[in-house]
Amino acid sequence: MSIWVGIKIWARAIAINAGLWFVGSLLFGEMEGVLLAVFFLFAGFFFTLPLLLLVMPLVYFSCRLPYSLHSKICWLGFYLLLIAVAFLLIILTFFNSGFQFVKTDYRLIGCVCVSIIISLALSRRSIAQISNSINEKRLFASKYSTSPVNKKQA
Repeated sequence: MSIWVGIKIWARAIAINAGLWFVGSLLFGEMEGVLLAVFFLFAGFFFTLPLLLLVMPLVYFSCRLPYSLHSKICWLGFYLLLIAVAFLLIILTFFNSGFQFVKTDYRLIGCVCVSIIISLALSRRSIAQISNSINEKRLFASKYSTSPVNKKQA
C-alpha cells in the first residue's frame, strides 16, 4: 500500500509543480514559461522516476515512527524536500556549469517545495491508513507474542 501512496505523492507533486509554473508564467506574462510548464510535466515524470526508489521507503518508514500523524507527515515532508532540493541542485549545477543560479532556478526550487507540501496535504488520508494498519499489526504482534516478557506477565 505504501507503494501506491508514494506514487500518488510523486505524481501529484509533479502535476502541481507544472500547474504552479503555468499559473506563475501567465501571471508574469512569460509565454516561454507556459511551454516550460508543459516540459516540466513530461520531463518531471521521466527524470524523477528514479526518485521513487527513495520516496516509497520513506513513506513506509515515516508511517512506522511512534509519533502522531502530523509528526509523521512533517517528518516525511522534511526528507522529501531535502531529497528534492538536493536533486535539483545537482541537476542545476550540471546544466549551469557551476553554482551560478539564475532567478528561474530559485523559482523552480520554490515551486517544487510548495508542490511537495500540497501533495502531502492531499495524501494525508492515505498516509493515515498506512499508519493505522502498521499500528494494528504492531499491536497484534505484541499482544500475541510468545516472548519471555509476555509469558511472565501472563
